[in-house]
Amino acid sequence: MVHIITDTSALFTVAEGNDMDVHVIPLCVSIQDEHYRDLCFDTSSFLEKVRSGGIPTTSQPPIGDVLAAYEEHGDEEILNICMADGLSGTYQTALMAKEQAPNADSITVLNSQTLCGPHRYLVEKAVKLRDEGKKAADIVAALKESMAHEHSFLIPQDFSFLKRGGRLKPAAASIGG
Repeated sequence: MVHIITDTSALFTVAEGNDMDVHVIPLCVSIQDEHYRDLCFDTSSFLEKVRSGGIPTTSQPPIGDVLAAYEEHGDEEILNICMADGLSGTYQTALMAKEQAPNADSITVLNSQTLCGPHRYLVEKAVKLRDEGKKAADIVAALKESMAHEHSFLIPQDFSFLKRGGRLKPAAASIGG
């Protein structure tokens, strides 16, 4: 059986991952000098910090967490589906952990080239194929076929937040809003 690993950018909690036999590794989240693991904090107090001007930042899971997930499954096939490498260092961290893993030959790391909803879809598709008895190479081929023909779009609801975070220039945020 193929063991699937992903991170919380796929919009699964650790508990939801456990229900699907998927190892979900939480991203790291920081806001106003407080640090959390993704989806492991009180949402209402977090949103209050955002409303009061706090700008949350995220970073990839620690390499030790990824390596531990790899080592947990020994020499069994592992497929780690990561968020887009242009959006996070998660993919590079997964590759570095693979280099250090004693079971590196059994690990496949896939750059999903996306995040959130489409990333979640790819993980769900991988679970379905795994449950049908497919091997990692077959699952990766099917996911790459999906990735080649599907597109996603990000439509922000609050351009001022993107301006505060430095992702948009003030003029672009005003026009976009």
